[in-house]
Amino acid sequence: MKQKKNDKKEFRTESQASSEKKFMKTDSQSHPPMPQDLYRLIADLSYNWEYLMSPDRSFVYVSPSCKKITGYSDQEFMDDPDLINQIVHPDDRDKVLHHLNCINSDPIHKPFDFRIISKAGEIHWISHTCCPVLDKDGNLIGRRASNQDATDKGGLEQRLYRRETLFRTLFENTNSCIAVYTMSEDGRGFLFKEINKAAEESSQLKRKDVIGKNVEDVFPSVGRMGLLDVFRRVCSTGVAEHHPISKYSDDRIDIYVENYVYKLPGGEIVAIYHDKTAEKKAEEELRISRERMQLAIDSVSDALWDWSIHTGRAYFSPRYFTMLGYEPDEFKHSLESWEKLIHHEDLPKVKELIAKAIQCGDQYEIEFRMKRKDDSWHWVLGRGRIVETDENGSPIRMVGTHVDINERMQFESRLKLNQKAFDEAIEGVVVTDSEGRILSTNKAFTTITGYSAEEALGQNPRILKSDHHEPEFYKGLWDSLINNEVWRGEIWNRRKNGEAYPQWTSITAVKSRYGINLRYVAVFHDLSDIRRGEEMIHHQTYHDGLTDLPNRKLLTEHLRQVLEQMAKTGEYAAAIVLDLDDFKSVNNIFGHLAGDSLLQEVATRIVDFHGHKELCCRLGADAFLIVQPGLKSPTAASVTAESLNRIFEEPFKVGAEPIHLSASLGIAVSREDSEDLSPGTLIQNADIACRRAKMESRGKYRFFTQSMNSEATKRMSLLNNLRLAIQNDEIVTFFQPKVKASSNQILGMEALVRWVHNGRIISPLAFIPLAEESGLIIPIGQMVLEFSCKRIRHWREVTGRDLKVAVNVSPRQFSEDDMSQLVKDVLGRTDLPAAALELEITESVLMQNPERSQNTLEELRDIGVTIALDDFGTGYSSLSYLRQFPIDVIKIDKSFIDGVPDQNQANTLVRAIVDMAHGLGLEVVAEGVETRSQLDFLCQIRTDCFQGYYFSKPLPADEMDVLL
Repeated sequence: MKQKKNDKKEFRTESQASSEKKFMKTDSQSHPPMPQDLYRLIADLSYNWEYLMSPDRSFVYVSPSCKKITGYSDQEFMDDPDLINQIVHPDDRDKVLHHLNCINSDPIHKPFDFRIISKAGEIHWISHTCCPVLDKDGNLIGRRASNQDATDKGGLEQRLYRRETLFRTLFENTNSCIAVYTMSEDGRGFLFKEINKAAEESSQLKRKDVIGKNVEDVFPSVGRMGLLDVFRRVCSTGVAEHHPISKYSDDRIDIYVENYVYKLPGGEIVAIYHDKTAEKKAEEELRISRERMQLAIDSVSDALWDWSIHTGRAYFSPRYFTMLGYEPDEFKHSLESWEKLIHHEDLPKVKELIAKAIQCGDQYEIEFRMKRKDDSWHWVLGRGRIVETDENGSPIRMVGTHVDINERMQFESRLKLNQKAFDEAIEGVVVTDSEGRILSTNKAFTTITGYSAEEALGQNPRILKSDHHEPEFYKGLWDSLINNEVWRGEIWNRRKNGEAYPQWTSITAVKSRYGINLRYVAVFHDLSDIRRGEEMIHHQTYHDGLTDLPNRKLLTEHLRQVLEQMAKTGEYAAAIVLDLDDFKSVNNIFGHLAGDSLLQEVATRIVDFHGHKELCCRLGADAFLIVQPGLKSPTAASVTAESLNRIFEEPFKVGAEPIHLSASLGIAVSREDSEDLSPGTLIQNADIACRRAKMESRGKYRFFTQSMNSEATKRMSLLNNLRLAIQNDEIVTFFQPKVKASSNQILGMEALVRWVHNGRIISPLAFIPLAEESGLIIPIGQMVLEFSCKRIRHWREVTGRDLKVAVNVSPRQFSEDDMSQLVKDVLGRTDLPAAALELEITESVLMQNPERSQNTLEELRDIGVTIALDDFGTGYSSLSYLRQFPIDVIKIDKSFIDGVPDQNQANTLVRAIVDMAHGLGLEVVAEGVETRSQLDFLCQIRTDCFQGYYFSKPLPADEMDVLL
């Protein structure tokens, strides 16, 4: 584009210039052709606003007078063809638009007036005339118009218009929605008369679509919201009303509105309403947001707090109270109350961090304990930071959270404990990844294998592999891991030093939730000590603990093997039982330690002689068993027996003391049909033969014979009958009176046991040794003691005399640990005074273990019973023990009494015993007094009491009733 020097900012495109030339050259019926320069000259000088417009409504030419009338320059119109539409008054735009639409169809348009709004905002009335411009063929090529400013002709109208314009501007541009209604002719409804732009936007309707329509046709739900009732009241009363925020909803819109309803002087109803939808939506969103926030606060696992630093007040979320077990009204919302719940060990650090956060404007984080309502301590993770300061920058508000870490702390504690257990476990633990690379080990792993953790990490457990297992073993191991996720069993591994060792191992596969192998965990313990222990236990199970010889069970098995071999070779085997003679005296004199040492030496000599330790055995106590295989004849066993006897020719030594021992031997030889002879029978036969050898003489041997077997059978039968006798109450107690010398009256009696079988009395000598040996003496002794205590209590009550009963205590019974407790219990059950019971104990019993005897006697003395030394003079007691033991009574054995008064030696011995006893303050009882002469002698030497057939034989309890 080019600008002419003297032109008034004339910018025209080439197309515009071309159009203008067309206009100037065209003939017209209404307007004859006019030269271009002449038209422009006339138009430029005209006071009117002239323009040429093409059919497409773009300006071809605009005269300069447009600026005086409109305030806009001709160039502005040329640049913006729509400017003319923009400056037309809104109320006149429709008719101007109609005029422009007809520009191409009407050859001539009558003049008409319309208003424009100038650039200065002033309203001008325009008197508009225009005519078409046709080419030579009669085709319309545009329109030429002339616009005259006609503002001055309507002064009053202009003022009214300006006022109307003011109100119209306010009406259209206010943010409030305004609707004007008139009542319908039938008086039932209200018709739209006017709405403003705000109402259009709110209702999503155009003014032209609602004017004249009933409000209920446009807004069908208006009746339900109660607004029509307000219209009617205002229309009737003329009093304005406020209709609060109400929801309006139909198929088209969904809004909230607040109405102010007025009546105009002309009778119209004006509703000024505000669209509160956004506000209500914001309120609803705020409410929902608050509810969500509260829900989040209520549901979050963290407790929230908000602390006003200046006031000390604090807000705690509900989670805070549930975490600590309180109700909200049980807790004061303040920092002080909060601090009171913190553990005293943690409080100083917590306060320090809070103070630092306030001072530096920083945040803090700390783990500490808080007291729950049930007084338990609960771990929390406290966090806080400054969120608000005053105008000086000083903190005034702090917020934070309490995270419940109690389970985590407990888990960490358990984790530490598990780690401690892992590290300190006596079992070795090794963890590998899915490929078998070692990830971790514990201390026991290093202790057992010798490999340090550093040496093992990253390695495969095959570094421990030994050569003890075949490939099938490991295949089974992996099959179990794959199918069952676990393998348990014994495996041999190799230590770092090359030593192979057994271990019990449990391997577990650790899988993910999807079944993928993640880890393998092996827990194992070294079985070496257990194996050694098992071997030791096995050895101890089958060997004697004192001599380390095979025991009966092991030797029986060895003997079985020997017998099987002899049956094949046709040779004989002998079982030889060797029993030391009078070994008990060694224990009594030198003590059990010396006796044990002596037994070990005997075992050594036997093994040295025999040469085969596995065929030698200690049966128990002082008895040994030797198996001699490979005999050519049964009598060849005598050579072995004689050789065994010779090992005792040299004395044994206990300390510096030489001890001479001998042994009795019993021999049982296998027969040709030895397959029918069990090892147990052969040993039993040898034992029977040994007993016979011991009975006949010492230091000898005897071969087993069938007659010996008969005697053993009788003995076994007697033992079985004795057991039945105890069950059938065949064991009864007889009583023999004891007479006091000074008064010749019965002062008590001795209880004597008898066995009444099939109407006849069996002598104690026939069954007491067997009962002692078998242990049946224990229940027999207890029966006698209990019955005797019951009877003596009865007799004391009947006679009114302080009678006393003496009960014999057997060696086996006296050696029991609970002897004194048994006596105490029986006295308690029978309600008998301890002074009414006398216990008779032989000196041989006391001398078996003097130290233990001393303790037992003192326990009995403490109970209050009397202790009598029975059969005095027949044993091997020493006077020192007699003085030491707590004895009250000495009973002189019948063997001494039989010789008085006819034998001087007997007289001297009995007199010495009586004098010695009296000198020691002991009472003397003479047993077996049968003649008057014996009684006279005993009275002469001042014997205290007598007992014997001279006074009475032993009597059953009922006959003793008569005697008393």
